[in-house]
Amino acid sequence: GGPRLLYVMQEAKHFPSKSTLQRNKKIPQLIVSIDMPTDEDIYNNISTMLGARPPPEDPSVGQNLMIDGVANEEVPRFIESNNSVAGFCREHSSKIKKTIDSFADLERLRTLLNAGNIHYSKDGTMFALAPVTGSKDYYPTSVLLSGSCKAETGEQIAKLVRRFIRIYNNHPMGQARHGPILQFSTDGESSFRSAHFENCLKETVTPGASILSELPGLNSKCGPDNIIGTCDPKHIMKR
Repeated sequence: GGPRLLYVMQEAKHFPSKSTLQRNKKIPQLIVSIDMPTDEDIYNNISTMLGARPPPEDPSVGQNLMIDGVANEEVPRFIESNNSVAGFCREHSSKIKKTIDSFADLERLRTLLNAGNIHYSKDGTMFALAPVTGSKDYYPTSVLLSGSCKAETGEQIAKLVRRFIRIYNNHPMGQARHGPILQFSTDGESSFRSAHFENCLKETVTPGASILSELPGLNSKCGPDNIIGTCDPKHIMKR
């Protein structure tokens, strides 16, 4: 894969080169949240990432909100576009100034890090959306990325999920274009499981919302707007 495969396809099938693609196709850029994701971060990422994606053929099939942790290299990184440092955990550094106006700002961050007041990000918490099913454009789109030291509780993750869904539902590039979020899926990590209980087992499915709701013995618990919690297929097969 990568540049070598592109070069082979360019020679064999006359595919456009990497430089041609970069000049002619604008690639949407996901905004990395260097603190606890703000409403503005979420709104702008939905605009950028879902605005560039064609809507499903049938938006009523709904979207699956997938959340997972991506292992990070535990080093800081300078983001030139907003003159700030990324790579710290949102749990303990969200109220810390990370814009760099002088060398003293770097020294202050180093002192806090060495004292254990803030931490490097061990995981990048990634939110992605994909249609529940479909024959075209059936792939996930990243919509949120934020660093974590894994100290966050399930209740805190659940609050972030609820805030994301609220902003998505009211965004012109959200529910109106791509359909409602009907599923919330993660792996079996403990804080994610707790977030499932918080968001997906607090209400009873609306009678008549699905033929499944009438089946005796079926777990009829769900979240607001009948959202249900699930796991990705790989972790279901493990069990």
